[in-house]
Amino acid sequence: QPNTMKRVHLFLVLVNFIYYISSSPCYSIEERDILLQFKDGISDDPYNSLASWVSDGDLCNTFNRVTCNPDGFVDKIVLWNTSLAGTLTPALSGLTSLRVLTLFGNRFTGNLPLDYSKLQTLWKINVSSNALSGFIPEFIGDLPNLRLLDLSKNGFAGEI
Repeated sequence: QPNTMKRVHLFLVLVNFIYYISSSPCYSIEERDILLQFKDGISDDPYNSLASWVSDGDLCNTFNRVTCNPDGFVDKIVLWNTSLAGTLTPALSGLTSLRVLTLFGNRFTGNLPLDYSKLQTLWKINVSSNALSGFIPEFIGDLPNLRLLDLSKNGFAGEI
């Protein structure tokens, strides 16, 4: 009898664990919060491009213009020609699997945050046709996977 009870208990624990795992989101809640911080830096979204970016949204399935990798981490942010206005928040530096950051054709101001140096997986950065300014950060040349960089049609100064 005691062994049977132990097995039943173990079985119930296992069933509960499987249920918990299957009902958990397939994305990082922390990464969802990072994107919401980025959204908070937006002062104007005339086409409601970020309307689907909500606190109870499913990052990988309902956040428009965001793509996740198979592990549920943000892989791409593609916000081109959306006329977004605001500043680029350092929060995006927490997206440790981000490979593509495409923000061309918007109205972002300020500079590229120095914290973006933490985005070691980036292979594409396109922030062309914005109102960014200041010196081109030195870390750009140190990103090991960077293959495409477009900073054109901004007010940057300095060399790469």
